[in-house]
Amino acid sequence: MKNLIKLVIVCAVTVLALACQKAEVPKPAIPIESQKDLVAQKAQSPAQSEIVAGPHTSQSAAPHESPDAKPDDNDHGKPIDNQETAHEAHGKDKANGHAQPHPKLEVDVPDSVKGKWESVKLGITDKTKSGTQTVTVKLGQVYKVPGSGLAVEVGDFLPDFKMNGIAITSVSNETNNPAVQVGITENGKEIFKGWLYSKYPSIHPFQHDRFSIVLLEGIKK
Repeated sequence: MKNLIKLVIVCAVTVLALACQKAEVPKPAIPIESQKDLVAQKAQSPAQSEIVAGPHTSQSAAPHESPDAKPDDNDHGKPIDNQETAHEAHGKDKANGHAQPHPKLEVDVPDSVKGKWESVKLGITDKTKSGTQTVTVKLGQVYKVPGSGLAVEVGDFLPDFKMNGIAITSVSNETNNPAVQVGITENGKEIFKGWLYSKYPSIHPFQHDRFSIVLLEGIKK
């Protein structure tokens, strides 16, 4: 009987000892590299929370402009001295390809030019025939092209044409860049209103299936 009691006691002590060993088993150590990654993630988390903190928070702020920064010269309107550039920028043909609307700029005929020119010579070519007809039309008068419904109204003549973005004028009374303002109608309908240039006939010319009209020269009084 005593031996049985001793055996039971020994078994109980053994079971208790095994249970204590299992409870004291140490947790596996975290590798050093993993610890570094964990620290790096914790360091980054505050910055990420700032980016998405609110609807008004932006990820990157726009740099402040330097007080010494100057706008590009092209941002400001400058007088356009080049004739072709001026008309490329402002005069565009209508959808029908005939009329050339001109910017609504004031035509300033200087005193040195006003009253000094009487008429202009126009070259009118019928594309269905050979040769060019030269006609003389007084300023302010209308010339009707024979055999057609075309009528040419001659306006101001500027011997030294210049457009500076504010007004259209003549720099001098010398024929450095002769131009005449005309309005052309066909059967009562306006199909062209603009300027003809004797030295630059290809700049926004009068376009028509049958006729070509160009400025040849101005005639003084």
